[in-house]
Amino acid sequence: MNDLTITNTSGVLIIPPEMEPLTINGTLTGQIRTLPVTLSYFGAYFNSGVDTVTLEWETQSETNNLGFYVLRAPVPELNIANLVSELIPSVNSSQGARYSHTDEALYDDGTYYYWLQDISLSGDVEIHGPTMVNVVLGSGGNGTPEIPRKTGFHRNFPNPFNPSTYLEYYLETNADVAFKVYNLKGQLVDEINLSNVSSGTHRYKWEPKLDSGIYLVKFIAAGQTNTRKVILSK
Repeated sequence: MNDLTITNTSGVLIIPPEMEPLTINGTLTGQIRTLPVTLSYFGAYFNSGVDTVTLEWETQSETNNLGFYVLRAPVPELNIANLVSELIPSVNSSQGARYSHTDEALYDDGTYYYWLQDISLSGDVEIHGPTMVNVVLGSGGNGTPEIPRKTGFHRNFPNPFNPSTYLEYYLETNADVAFKVYNLKGQLVDEINLSNVSSGTHRYKWEPKLDSGIYLVKFIAAGQTNTRKVILSK
């Protein structure tokens, strides 16, 4: 693929020539407009048995979106990232959609950083990320086994957030789930109760009616509890 690389204050943006915006001497002439794509999740995990990395992302909504490219670098520096995917066509649903891409071109152990680039039909671009993943090639089979996922509250995304965030958690078995939200004085200020949630990874969209500040979110399910700090910034 012959891609055009343009450097600006946001880093390196890789754009197919057919979608090239107006430039003068290779420099972007105007500001990059925010695309009508709202990303709610972007993550990656290493598949030790087959030595690949799977990237997953979700959108809340999409309008006039051409699709996505995945970029990768061994350090968290966008300006040296390489394109590692063909164009991944978008669904363009007002309800959002789920996507995944598998990176099979892994030749060295180490930490990899991935970015997601979405492109509008008019050639505007936006970068998301990075998300990070550790790679240990050949670790499947006789290597150190992958640590199994446990029931718990893994993270919220984004953080800090305004006005909403996704509470990501994992269940080993079906269970009732509760989130109890406390301020730094230890006062209960919000509570979420979910009944008979199926096993697996879940993301709950939380839209608190609270003031800006730091809060502690306690997860309770199947006899397991853990607490994470979240930041609401209005």
